[in-house]
Amino acid sequence: MEEEKKVVEEKKVPPVDYVVHESILARMERAHRRMWILCLVLVALFIGSWVGFFIYESQFEDVSVSQDIDTGEGDAVLAGVGDVHYGEDSTKN
Repeated sequence: MEEEKKVVEEKKVPPVDYVVHESILARMERAHRRMWILCLVLVALFIGSWVGFFIYESQFEDVSVSQDIDTGEGDAVLAGVGDVHYGEDSTKN
């Protein structure tokens, strides 16, 4: 303790008041609280964008419908719009 007083007296620096120290600590606590709030908001936005992406992408599900039809020349499969695939026993040229 006496060494600190000697250093202060040698440098002629007045000691820091307790009020100044407390105000610096209060300012740091506010800054830390803001940083935590910012981190939580960013995590919430990340999760929200992730969920939104999956909701958006779910509307583009590929659904394929196949239907067996009888053409009189053998079995055929209607695979898509305008696509007719005939079976192996077909006599179509």
